[in-house]
Amino acid sequence: MDKSIFRKAIEEISSERPNLEHLGLHFFGEALLNPQFFDFIELARSYLPNTYLAVSSNASFLSSEKTDKLLNSSLDSFGIWPDTTDPRQYDQIRTGGSLEIVESNLKELLQKRRLRHREDIEVHIGMILFKDNLPFLHDFLERWKLICSRYENVHIVAAESHDWAGEVPSDNVLNSVARSSLFIKVPCLMLMPFRNCVISAEGYITPCCFDGNLKLGLGNIKDDSIKNIWNGKAASDLREKMITASILPSDLCWRCHAYNANIFSIWRMLPGTRGIFRKPYDKYALSHLRSLKRVSALRKG
Repeated sequence: MDKSIFRKAIEEISSERPNLEHLGLHFFGEALLNPQFFDFIELARSYLPNTYLAVSSNASFLSSEKTDKLLNSSLDSFGIWPDTTDPRQYDQIRTGGSLEIVESNLKELLQKRRLRHREDIEVHIGMILFKDNLPFLHDFLERWKLICSRYENVHIVAAESHDWAGEVPSDNVLNSVARSSLFIKVPCLMLMPFRNCVISAEGYITPCCFDGNLKLGLGNIKDDSIKNIWNGKAASDLREKMITASILPSDLCWRCHAYNANIFSIWRMLPGTRGIFRKPYDKYALSHLRSLKRVSALRKG
């Protein structure tokens, strides 16, 4: 993202929402590849002193120099996704990546973070659950639980994989509308059209963080203000279609798991049904995640 786009966005956000709760400094792509990334953090902090600033990274490019900059920054949270304990599998999940490099970078971050008394910066170590890496969930949890026991404010996270509203192949993911007919249409479970504003590197606005190809693009902040785009016709039409269940098969949301509620997930939420439709990995999650200091897990189903 060009700095002029970032500055315009931050200035408008701070003007309209000075107490914005959360700002994620990432979308599709790797934030650490942007040479201005750490400047962006401080620029955001100068305009939004009370906002929770977070970034998600694959940590492949978290060099010693960047680790030092991160620990000197105003960032509140840094998320990393090793996804497995098997190096060969990691290369399949994150093509071209090296689990050895990621783990080494992560361990250096944790060690320096403690030595420099920056454990106020939260670190989230995550695993996206696919069919192929489910057998490694137990090892992953045990491995990182042991490593993280020496550090403060480190959290283990797990989230189900999905097919990004049908935009990527669904054979290996756990949550795909394309592979099941057991769904009912509901307003977006994550309320994205109503509360999420995503700005791409080029300045396009979409209400959905799953919209990697910007099919829901509502406008560009180089041409108009965020407020005008957010309250514009395209955004209003999308929300009306969502509320009235008028989403069309040609729309991106039609194939999204957030617009299609899995009936088994609904069943599992009812009183007295706990465990009836438990998923294969629940036995690991229930027995091992409880022992962690804190676990943020995406709702299953």
